[in-house]
Amino acid sequence: MGPASIGGAGHRPAARPAYTASVPPPPHPDPDPVRDPDPKPEPEPQPDPQPLLTTIPSPTPSPLPAADRDPLLDALRGAALLGVLAVNLVAMGYPESMAFSADARTVPGGWALSLTWFLFMGKAYALLALLFGHGVGLQAARLEASGRAPAGLLSRRLLALGAIGLAHGLLGWYGDVLVSYALFGFILLAFLRASPRALLTWAAGLLLVGAAFFLVAGGLLSAIGVLGLPEEKIARAGAALGALADEDTREALQAYGQGPYGALFLRRLRDLAGTWGSSLVVLPELLALFLAGLWAARTGALHDPARRPALRRAAGLLLAAGLPLNALYAWMASRGTSAGMGFAVLAMAAYTLAAPALAAAAALLAMLGRETAPARALTRLLAPLGRVSLSAYLLQTAAFTPVFYANGLALYGRVPYPALLAAALAFWLLEVLLAGLWLARFRTGPAEWLLRRLEYGRAGNGG
Repeated sequence: MGPASIGGAGHRPAARPAYTASVPPPPHPDPDPVRDPDPKPEPEPQPDPQPLLTTIPSPTPSPLPAADRDPLLDALRGAALLGVLAVNLVAMGYPESMAFSADARTVPGGWALSLTWFLFMGKAYALLALLFGHGVGLQAARLEASGRAPAGLLSRRLLALGAIGLAHGLLGWYGDVLVSYALFGFILLAFLRASPRALLTWAAGLLLVGAAFFLVAGGLLSAIGVLGLPEEKIARAGAALGALADEDTREALQAYGQGPYGALFLRRLRDLAGTWGSSLVVLPELLALFLAGLWAARTGALHDPARRPALRRAAGLLLAAGLPLNALYAWMASRGTSAGMGFAVLAMAAYTLAAPALAAAAALLAMLGRETAPARALTRLLAPLGRVSLSAYLLQTAAFTPVFYANGLALYGRVPYPALLAAALAFWLLEVLLAGLWLARFRTGPAEWLLRRLEYGRAGNGG
């Protein structure tokens, strides 16, 4: 059927006369007697009045879709989990005096302790803190772009994270870090509208404050021996502290390694409280890393080609500062408390500066080299684990506390340090494999699903 067939065989309907305001229509030829002899013209229809304020509903907030995530950042999270596990297995499997306070030069397999301190101690922790701040910054930007204030939803996320961490600490392992992330994350929310310059200034200042604290505290403790105090009193004080440490070690070995579960649970409560207390000491470092990550998200510096030369220089400077400080820290930490408590506290000053410097350098180098073939291959391998990093972190506790604790194999305090290091590498590789298999069937990890459910009120479609 052609166009001419519409409405009859090519016939156009007759045109109607056009009327304008200056040419009124002709009178009705046979007016109805019932009608008003002088009818009033009907008013022209008016459009519906518009409201003074038009409200456009904001889209319901939802998790970031998996396709929109940066796989390199997920790969960095996945890589950091190796360092987390390597350090946590030492803390999970031994009392304090046999782990972080031990003299690695004298204990069997102490070389593995020294290697753990040099390669992993603090670096993975710092990298994850940077990525946490970066993630908060990206989520805040998405919420603002949708017309929503970010503080409300982010507060719900932090509360949900804290609830998961509390359950982890009470029922799994006392060394949980999620509660600290949640609590200190609320401080981070106060900086969401700070300028980029202010974020970097605060980050640098907090790191210096943290390092200065350990320098002063360690210096004072080291100076006690040269303040003219009687050697007999110093010896008695040292013996008393040593006796307390020995008693604490025996109690930990008994509770965790032999039970019963009631005693194990009470000891875990006590150690959990100690973890929360000690987290206040590292608050300046943790908040500084959060702020540095927030700065990166706010400025988009990691993805800005114009900033690449500056980022390259920054990575070089961070390595130049971080590598010698890290070597100094590992050397001092390997001696534990055998050289005195002041010496051990001074080591923390080097740690406070070295770990953030090397973590930031690693992140910058990864971003700068992301297009190289090795980086692309590692990103494809590790990104799935980073997408389920919360689940993987909790899985590490679920897998290894039964190995060490009395309600399982009861190997607490008995696994050689080299075996712990090998177990960390092997289990991390297993998690890399499991993450890929899991995400081939599911959109996100089980703990991530729960976090999104608590945050958004539903699981969402995000990755």
